[in-house]
Amino acid sequence: TLISKLNETLDAMARTDFAPPPFITGEDLIAAGLKPGKLFKQILNTVYDAQLEDRVTSKPDAMKLAMEQIKPAG
Repeated sequence: TLISKLNETLDAMARTDFAPPPFITGEDLIAAGLKPGKLFKQILNTVYDAQLEDRVTSKPDAMKLAMEQIKPAG
């Protein structure tokens, strides 16, 4: 039945590691000239959330968003 097939698919998905690796890491931020600090985790989390929501779809897009996070407002 359709429900049993859906349950099989969901069970298979639950057993796989389907979260994609982040486009950028702290090493990328350091390479871009940033100094590690309290904003690193916040920036990386914001960018990874955007990646999971398909608002960024590449490493260059992810780095652009990361750099936008460190600019002062105004």
